[in-house]
Amino acid sequence: IDIPATSKSSARLSLTIPSWVNEGPPQPRVLLLLYRDMEGRQQVLKIHAMSPKELPPLVGQGPREIEDEFIEVYQGNGGKDVMGDPLVLPYTFQDVLKGASVVIQDFKNGSIYYNTSGPFMGSAFALFGKIAKLYAGNGGPNGWLGLPRTGLSEVTVKRRANLEPRYPATTAWNNISYSICKFEGGYIGSRDDGGSYEVVQYEKYPLSATDSYLIIDADESYLGGSLILVGAEVKDDFTLRLNMKYLFTYQEGWGFWKNEVGY
Repeated sequence: IDIPATSKSSARLSLTIPSWVNEGPPQPRVLLLLYRDMEGRQQVLKIHAMSPKELPPLVGQGPREIEDEFIEVYQGNGGKDVMGDPLVLPYTFQDVLKGASVVIQDFKNGSIYYNTSGPFMGSAFALFGKIAKLYAGNGGPNGWLGLPRTGLSEVTVKRRANLEPRYPATTAWNNISYSICKFEGGYIGSRDDGGSYEVVQYEKYPLSATDSYLIIDADESYLGGSLILVGAEVKDDFTLRLNMKYLFTYQEGWGFWKNEVGY
């Protein structure tokens, strides 16, 4: 029996009526229990038989494996204090072109996305606050950002400074922390500690005729924005020279430097 409180004066009672009572398959029943607190003891006033759709939705309400994941993500991101109460029951979003599907539940201050297919299957991410508003403002799952691939996370990257327009470049390194949330087509992140968030689209440049690599191209003033996307550098030295572009590898992509324009 599950009895989660819906307010200070009511609780939800979920139970299954055995088949021998109805002479048929087991049937779930939801009851709304109204009570009053009398010096620590609850006095039942009335019990109503309800349809689940008539009651306020619960976090992750549905199959147990999904519900547990939703509750864990919800509580891990501040619960009601941060995300607020659920507004709707979980629903499925299907990207027909990419064949990806997610179960989404919207809350007062954000949403939780549970991946039911693809490489992120079984993972759930919470978007809330400024990031949720920026994501919705750019079309949400139907927009160019696509589906979320991480929740909000803190990353520390090595930032290359004092770049000189020649190879090998004279460099200095700074460790900088950023807040970032990645999506299929770009990311939303802060470019400085606690600063305002911005929305950035991934850019692709060919390394070969197959155009199979991701290249992050930006001028020197945008260096921080580039590196929060691709993560820490894997090798300190440039690895390839192609059409006067010196390329170097990162954990999640590539970057390049050109004699004329820098990064």
